[in-house]
Amino acid sequence: MLKAKEGQQMALEERVACIEGILGQMDKRLTNVETAVSNLRDKIDQKFEIANEKSDQFKTEINEKFDRFKTEMNVKFDQLKSEIVRNNRWLIGIIIATWVTTILTVLYR
Repeated sequence: MLKAKEGQQMALEERVACIEGILGQMDKRLTNVETAVSNLRDKIDQKFEIANEKSDQFKTEINEKFDRFKTEMNVKFDQLKSEIVRNNRWLIGIIIATWVTTILTVLYR
C-alpha cells in the first residue's frame, strides 16, 4: 500500500512538473506576443507620424500656392482697376469734348 501511494505521489509530481513546464512555455509565448504587439504599435505610431508630417507639408504647400495665387490675383485686379479708371477718363474727356462741340455749334449757328 505504501508503494502505491509513492507511485501516485510520483505521478502527481510528474504531472505538476509537466504543468509547470507548460506554464513556463506559455509565459515565454505570451512575452513574445506582447513584444510583437509592442513592436507593431511602435511601427503604427511611426507610420502615423510620417503621415502627419506629409499632411503638414501638403498643407504648407497648398497654403503657399494659395497665397501666391491671391497675390497674383490682387496684382491683376489692381491692373484692371487702373485700366478701367484710365478708360473712364478717356470716355469722360470724349463726352465733354462732344458736349462742348455741340454747345458751340448751337451757340454760333
